[in-house]
Amino acid sequence: MNEAARKTAWVLELELLDALDELDAMEGDDIPESLAAVVFDCMEAAVEKRDALAGAMKRRQAEIAALYERAADAEKKAERATKSLERLNAYILSILDLQGKKQLQGEQYKIGWRRNPDRVEVEPEFLVYHDTTSKYVRLITATVEADKRAIAEALKQGETVPGAKLVEGARRVVVT
Repeated sequence: MNEAARKTAWVLELELLDALDELDAMEGDDIPESLAAVVFDCMEAAVEKRDALAGAMKRRQAEIAALYERAADAEKKAERATKSLERLNAYILSILDLQGKKQLQGEQYKIGWRRNPDRVEVEPEFLVYHDTTSKYVRLITATVEADKRAIAEALKQGETVPGAKLVEGARRVVVT
């Protein structure tokens, strides 16, 4: 491994630009061997570094995609397990109902049921009978937020939207 290969991509790019500037400033066709060697080594090492950086980005992108895929698979498994548990609950309740019991005893576990606390079910027409002054109604403020898509369209079409401006998107690295 030559000295250039041990340098960071940033340093290599800067050294390469310096060497190319030095070549541009030279007169005549004779290029000193030492300068040619620097340019060649920097170019070769820079290409390797670029490939290494791009490869690292590709691997990281693949890793992220795999993690999201695993998370989606885990969520699907959790949904299937939840449905299975619901079926087991229904099965056990049907056995308890069939036997007219509230509890069954096994060697290691007791299986039984408890009633959940009562809950209020509000019918859709509830608010027809009650206004905001009713003691059975509470007012929850709505969230108001800017419609950024509509604002972006207006700004792109040259309209002025007070309090809003179009900001250039951040740059991101793309590896192809």
